[in-house]
Amino acid sequence: MFHDVRRLWMIFIILIWIMISCTANRDPIITTPFPTNTFTPLPPTLTPTRVRLPTSTPFPTDDIFAITPIARSNASPTSPLGPTYTPAPPTQTFTPAPTLIGLEIVYFTSNNEAIAPGDNVTLFWQVRGAQEITIYRINEEGERNNPRPVEAEGSITLSTDPAATELVQFVLVAQTGNFIAEETVEIEISCEGEWFFSPAPGGCPSEASLPSAHAEQVFQNGLMIWSSITNEIFIFYSDNQIPTWQRFTDAYTEGLPEIPVDVQPPQGLLLPVRGFGLIWRTNPTVQNRLGFALTPEVGYSGIIQAGTDTNGDKVLYIQRENGEILQLLPEGSSWQTIVPETFTESE
Repeated sequence: MFHDVRRLWMIFIILIWIMISCTANRDPIITTPFPTNTFTPLPPTLTPTRVRLPTSTPFPTDDIFAITPIARSNASPTSPLGPTYTPAPPTQTFTPAPTLIGLEIVYFTSNNEAIAPGDNVTLFWQVRGAQEITIYRINEEGERNNPRPVEAEGSITLSTDPAATELVQFVLVAQTGNFIAEETVEIEISCEGEWFFSPAPGGCPSEASLPSAHAEQVFQNGLMIWSSITNEIFIFYSDNQIPTWQRFTDAYTEGLPEIPVDVQPPQGLLLPVRGFGLIWRTNPTVQNRLGFALTPEVGYSGIIQAGTDTNGDKVLYIQRENGEILQLLPEGSSWQTIVPETFTESE
């Protein structure tokens, strides 16, 4: 038993010595801590990757011009709002350029910058490459009339419309085949004097307006007006007979007795006196056409002025007591009333 224990003890010592010997010749063991996890981000890409998520289909809006894409097919898309109007493409109209084919109006002019109504004007022109050349006068309504065929170059003297009040116009039309070139000349109407009322009649006054002491009396079938500036009595009839108006020299002088007549006016009517009475009592035609006076004679400050008509004949304009203007056409042919703008505004 003792030997067994000794033997075991020796073996134990030998094992210890072997272990010490081996340990002395080896490097020391150094413990290293466990490594920590370090987050290293991936390098960024130049183009981010997008993921398209499914989207819901929106409800249709009220925009009638919105276009909903459909699968490609031979059919045209149909609007959910019904058929829409598609305008037709504009039609291109060919406008000829006359100068491209040698048609050219070199000049079309006049030596008159301004004229009086009815004056003549002289026109000058030169045209190249035209087969037909015509000069027209343009009237107040813008219509072309009085065509005058002319040569490629020259001059011509033409009359103007006496009734024109602002300007006169002429147009030259040059044509070659279907190509047309036009040019217009406009000449202003210039009056030396002015009308005493507006709207002014056609043409220019031939005389200055003349202030005058007037007298007026209204009759059953017309009226009488006396003008001191002309020393005349104008009679206007409303019975539609010719002459429609007449003029007489006032022969009455102060103190001249009234000429008796065999007729007496009905109740409410009057016999004219003084100058009106002298003409009425001595001229049966005037007496019968006018009838009796409706009102007494009234004096006032008036104006008289002369002009010309389209034929160059004299036309008179006389102001009434109420502000209206009476236009007396030549030879007693007609008369009419003009209501001036100033009179209308005062009303």
